[in-house]
Amino acid sequence: MNKAAFTLNNYVFDKFSFDLGSVEDSSSMNIDINPEGSFASESGVYNLSFDVFVTNKDTDTSIISLHCSSKFTFNEIHALEDIPEYFYTNSIAILFPYIRAMISTLSLQANSVSIVLPTMNLSHLAPILKEHTSLI
Repeated sequence: MNKAAFTLNNYVFDKFSFDLGSVEDSSSMNIDINPEGSFASESGVYNLSFDVFVTNKDTDTSIISLHCSSKFTFNEIHALEDIPEYFYTNSIAILFPYIRAMISTLSLQANSVSIVLPTMNLSHLAPILKEHTSLI
């Protein structure tokens, strides 16, 4: 059996804010995700962080803002150019269900409008993440 090329070690939501005052339903939202990463070649650790912004489509008012930091480890990769292309798409897709759960749980617990982010095709973020990856 082949080993996985990379492993998610941990993730944390280190910043989170929401203002549900401008939300009538979850269909009137824009979702913006801004990823960036850094790769430590000696250890094979890739630090992925991204901001998620949810705004009201009509008023452009901020509804949710969150920052997620995560750490992936590569088994046998120690050069930035050797990171497989599929990592850039899959790393964000691996974390997205946790983001959806965090947002829906907190909005539900707030006893307000329940916000459930839709499932999304995140492949368009791969080139952005690759471009915003630095070597440390």
